[in-house]
Amino acid sequence: MIAKYIITPYSVLLCLVGVSLLFMGDEITEVADLPQSDIHTILIASLMFGFGLVNWHSKNLTVGGIYGRPLVIGNLAHCLIGSISFVKLAYKNPSALIVILACIYSVFALLFTYLMYIPPKPNNN
Repeated sequence: MIAKYIITPYSVLLCLVGVSLLFMGDEITEVADLPQSDIHTILIASLMFGFGLVNWHSKNLTVGGIYGRPLVIGNLAHCLIGSISFVKLAYKNPSALIVILACIYSVFALLFTYLMYIPPKPNNN
């Protein structure tokens, strides 16, 4: 049941970031002072939106321990690699957006690590 409270906001965040990058990719990369590449921005946006949809449709599944392990490991890998990358980028280019993203990714990496090792609680739908 706790997985629902972790996966739901994460899926909303991924969908919002994906849609934002799809429609305002140039503006976001300019504000973050990142190099612009249209195809890379579109691919990243579509991946984030798709991953957000997978999470949204999995929010009511039993997740934790061995249940839903591929979903949890995929989310954990994304958050862990993202948090390390954003922290590294924040040292080179300390903009507020990069620091906020580093914090968000780090929190979700910790939450998905926790979710991977706890046994699932019954889902009372």
